[in-house]
Amino acid sequence: MDYQTRLNSDITKEIDYLASLRKQRMVADLRTELVYGSLERLADMICNTVTDWSHPCPVLPLSSVQQWHKAREIVLADYEDFGHDAWDFARHYMKTELSFGYACYKDNIA
Repeated sequence: MDYQTRLNSDITKEIDYLASLRKQRMVADLRTELVYGSLERLADMICNTVTDWSHPCPVLPLSSVQQWHKAREIVLADYEDFGHDAWDFARHYMKTELSFGYACYKDNIA
């Protein structure tokens, strides 16, 4: 299995895990921590699918954008008590990672 195929499979598994957390019995604080961690891992994986870092808004494959949107739908629908805050965290984390990746590319650091 090549890198891109494995990465897409890992992204799908992470989204399934994110959705499954709502059904598991656990303390609310633990669920919150696991959702935030899952979103952070997902953002990192999606950043690894960037196909062109030469633009200030790096180019992502459509499949990655669709997966990110699916994660958003899950978080906002399934985690009403903290979903909006979790998604804001994930969105800002992704933005920071993409900005950093572009800066590294632009300055020829990577």
